[in-house]
Amino acid sequence: RFKGMVYGGGVDVRMQRFFPPGAKSLIRHDEVDWGGVTVNGAPVAPLALELLSEELAARIGAAGGGAPVCLVRLAGNGAAVEAQTRALGTLGDVQECESAIWDRLRNSEPPDADMVVRVSDLPSRFAQCWMSVWELARALGTSHVHGSPGRGVVRCVVARAGLDALSRACAPGALRGTRVFERLPVPLWPTLAPGPTLDRISRGVRRAFDPHGVFNPGIFGDGATA
Repeated sequence: RFKGMVYGGGVDVRMQRFFPPGAKSLIRHDEVDWGGVTVNGAPVAPLALELLSEELAARIGAAGGGAPVCLVRLAGNGAAVEAQTRALGTLGDVQECESAIWDRLRNSEPPDADMVVRVSDLPSRFAQCWMSVWELARALGTSHVHGSPGRGVVRCVVARAGLDALSRACAPGALRGTRVFERLPVPLWPTLAPGPTLDRISRGVRRAFDPHGVFNPGIFGDGATA
């Protein structure tokens, strides 16, 4: 019935005939507008939702007993927040934490981390994306992971790791989804994230508009020959 109400109210009222009261239905993550409901149909509209690995949760003071933690920010009047909290309680233990924890999350990335990689996929594939990145963090150690289920994005921050270990762990096909490296040791940029100016046309454009290589030095094809 819930699914019939959602589709009947937002898509076409005739859709209610396909989901009569009492009929069981499943809601896929990619069918849901994240601002309205959660995967299991509970009415929750979080301002923010981040899944944290146990290492990151411990770092910012949101330890979940050695398990990943889902950090959720709710808003609304008292009745709305209470209803959303009850809905979240059907998924696991709910504990209130101080609002400063979001600032600690924002500042949790070490300024001298060796690598930061962001992996994205469809929100419906978030679980698979998370697991591939989580396994990467386990293989490298000294890492933490956090992700946004509603956007299908997972980030891995590696504080310390050798060049060989990073190269092997991040080889093509090791991560599920589209990967973007935000930070890498200089020697690994050409192999793990080759610049977009390595082809002949792009190099010609760069020579014409940036002959001295002022923009993005060391990353976008510096030193390439014609």
